[in-house]
Amino acid sequence: MVYSSDHTGKFPASTNGFGDALLELVKYDPSVLHSICGPDDDGHLFQDALTNGAIVPEQKCSRVYVQGLTGTNNPGICILFDRNSCKGGDHFRSPWGHPLREVTFVDGSWHQVRDEDWPEFSRKQVDLLIADGFSKADALHYYPAAK
Repeated sequence: MVYSSDHTGKFPASTNGFGDALLELVKYDPSVLHSICGPDDDGHLFQDALTNGAIVPEQKCSRVYVQGLTGTNNPGICILFDRNSCKGGDHFRSPWGHPLREVTFVDGSWHQVRDEDWPEFSRKQVDLLIADGFSKADALHYYPAAK
């Protein structure tokens, strides 16, 4: 949210993909590194990119970041989510917990989505993105489970 307020309401973006957009956020505020890394991710990909000037490939990111959004988009749009689920979620792991993903919305709120609810959640997110001007193909890039 602070990034967008300092950048005319826009969240980070990169033509190299959302991995580099997240890297821009880390460059702006290194303390967010732990927030943009999902389950079992120590942030080394971003640290290496900062050191070496490398591109951060989307497919190697542990969280998916939806580019092209601003603070004026529908607050119910998920802007960042775990690529893979884990039992109990990233912050509340439990060997007996339900597999789920943690998701963050445009308004900064977050919650958890169980694996069995992920396809429906993805379909709703695709609809919200399309309603806010994304092409269906671009929305499905972020949410392939919605196909």
